[in-house]
Amino acid sequence: SWTSDFSFTLNLLPNQVTITGTVSLGDFVGNVAAEPIDFEIRSFNGQLLDTIPNVALDASGNYSFTTAVTGSSLRVCARGLTWVKKQASNLTLTFGQTTTANIVLPNGDADESGEVDAVDIDRVIAHFGETPTPGWDRNSDLDGTGEVDAIDIDIVISNFGATDDF
Repeated sequence: SWTSDFSFTLNLLPNQVTITGTVSLGDFVGNVAAEPIDFEIRSFNGQLLDTIPNVALDASGNYSFTTAVTGSSLRVCARGLTWVKKQASNLTLTFGQTTTANIVLPNGDADESGEVDAVDIDRVIAHFGETPTPGWDRNSDLDGTGEVDAIDIDIVISNFGATDDF
């Protein structure tokens, strides 16, 4: 009779895709690295497949994150605090590979509604002149200068009508 002591360990790793790129924060001159960005992976028809919240940017707007989602004709969407959600589309995400997705985000959505509209203009005007003191409205300082001023109003007006892609 033959017996054997045999054991093994099997470690299953999730499919890992790295997504890198640059997010350009429109009309922003503040500290880009202090602005976390939320990402979504969506199918070609818009179905949400994964969310990756609070991704850090470096000072130039570069980012990197991983996901387990693979496939073709996918969309990578990004959204920041006062920026409307935009996408890089028709991407192929493949196990073990890196995909680049560069995205430009229009600024001006002070109320985070997904649309730059009259409510945003009203909000910025209501906080005109504020600086970082207790109770100030950070969302009205669209350009990140530390003061709600005429430039912030101009940002809302110039991006009026911009909406989230999803």
